[in-house]
Amino acid sequence: MMLSYKYILLLAALLPTTVLGSTFISTTVKESRATGVSFSVDSKFLQDERRIDLYLPEKYEDSTRNYPIVVVLDSNYLFDLTVSILKNRWRRDLAPQSIVVGIQARDANERFGFASPVQRIHGEGVIFEQSKPDKMDDFIQKELLPYIDAEYRTQHHRTIIGMSPTATNVVYDYLKKQPYFNAHIALAADFLATPSFNGSPYSLVFDLSNSQSDKGFIFFSLASDDVLKEPDRGTPFQIMSKDTYANKGIHTFIAPKTEHYQQAGISLERAFSLLYPIDLWRPDYASLWSEDSNPLDYLKNFYSELDKQYQMQTYPLLEGYWTRNSIVGTVALMNERKNYKAALALLQWTNSLLSDNQTVLTLLTEQAIIVGDRELANQYLNALSQVVVKQGSNSSEDLKRLKTKINAFKPNEQR
Repeated sequence: MMLSYKYILLLAALLPTTVLGSTFISTTVKESRATGVSFSVDSKFLQDERRIDLYLPEKYEDSTRNYPIVVVLDSNYLFDLTVSILKNRWRRDLAPQSIVVGIQARDANERFGFASPVQRIHGEGVIFEQSKPDKMDDFIQKELLPYIDAEYRTQHHRTIIGMSPTATNVVYDYLKKQPYFNAHIALAADFLATPSFNGSPYSLVFDLSNSQSDKGFIFFSLASDDVLKEPDRGTPFQIMSKDTYANKGIHTFIAPKTEHYQQAGISLERAFSLLYPIDLWRPDYASLWSEDSNPLDYLKNFYSELDKQYQMQTYPLLEGYWTRNSIVGTVALMNERKNYKAALALLQWTNSLLSDNQTVLTLLTEQAIIVGDRELANQYLNALSQVVVKQGSNSSEDLKRLKTKINAFKPNEQR
């Protein structure tokens, strides 16, 4: 009995894996959950077992691209919310498709046990005094993410999200001389606390105001209800709303009409809109609607600059809810204007980024037929056939349809 390519990939993902000397053993088969899958790992750093949630982007098995990673602490509460927001934003070309890795906590003690010890400015004792943030740090950086990097196609652009006590873990990484993560999102953050791990007698505001300007992105949120209960908590947010902080990549937000946990949804939306602002992340497709536009040159330059900005490989949106605001929509517009060869060149560039993509190869085959190049059409059809077999998809009717169109081609139909 022959196993399909997809089945082999799935089977491999379920097997115990050894990475950098650490053995990760799924205590149970990966279980489906509302979003993605869930499995357990043994950690030598935590000296315990941890439940991990994992989301792979849509059509991950059918692509060859590499994806940035988003690590979610407080996964019990934040994982599904984070995945939902990222999926909606990606479909609107407002964020990259990402692999999301969630770390669960079995109870409050486990959640607090790996937070960063902090000292409240008002003179209370050290909170989470017995906690071990360095252990969680080691688990993430030396066990969990090396495993994810080895098992899945990843990019070294990483975001970490925490809330309330686990927001301190986010700050813990950011204040290092060389943070491990590129972007940090600290929800329900407490600025009246001093991170005792850095030995500073000053507030977190002081630490951040004196931080380097090239440490990446960090976002802090707070619920309006928390400010009502403790007005002093809102003062640092007002101080840090100045452009001098934003210019360093430090952003704050008080979520209106929300309580401590409820603010997570609106705050995550705000954080991702700042991390991937629409005027920077999404191409100005409207500028390509004019007759004299050159979509290929514009998009190549746009994504080249975006790669430099985020220090990762970025990809154009192939299809989207806004028909014209995508590669497929732009190709359709170019064909309406009879710019057939320019549309073919745009698809060829897209194929160089999204190789083994059935939609792109189908469009390339059809476009080669449109421009009257039978040999090229057959090349793309053969490539499509190989991908269909490799991915185990049922596209035989599409292949027959394309073959019929190629066979019906007449030499005088060149455009």
